Amino acid sequence: FMHVLLRPFQLKLIPVIAASVLAAIGAGALVGWASGYEPLMTVLPGLIRMKPNTAAAFVFAAMALYLADARTHRAAQAVCATVVAMLGLIVLAEYIWEIDAHLDQLLFRDPVQSTYPGRMVHFSAALFLLSDLMLYPLRTRSSEIISETLALCVGFASLHRPIARCTVVRKS
Repeated sequence: FMHVLLRPFQLKLIPVIAASVLAAIGAGALVGWASGYEPLMTVLPGLIRMKPNTAAAFVFAAMALYLADARTHRAAQAVCATVVAMLGLIVLAEYIWEIDAHLDQLLFRDPVQSTYPGRMVHFSAALFLLSDLMLYPLRTRSSEIISETLALCVGFASLHRPIARCTVVRKS
């Protein structure tokens, strides 16, 4: 579908641009946490802080996506994708079995959130786990179809919260 709308050289830019945006968002949030600068900790003004482990997962996902597009360094791509999946899997396990793996505040302390300080939302953890399936360096025709399908699912699922925020009708 996209190949009809865009020229081949434009299609090749999509993964690079997506990886750059992911890396910038993740790195920006990590810099915000390191410096204590609140505006960098949020993606958009008025939103809650991005958790440090979520920001780190963004950076690792960006590296895996970039390496997947470059089609080089498959081992490094696999490591980055596995880190993303493990973060998602561990956080989901923490929620499911009500345990604390002590990953949530490994990078920075979260003084604001009290129930699960520093823990990413379970929805994000699930999307990171799904993302691994499309970022892991398996290259067959069927794996590419699965990767593209998962990318669409993760993309649409990640739009859930912003769309819900925009469509909330407030009673006067």
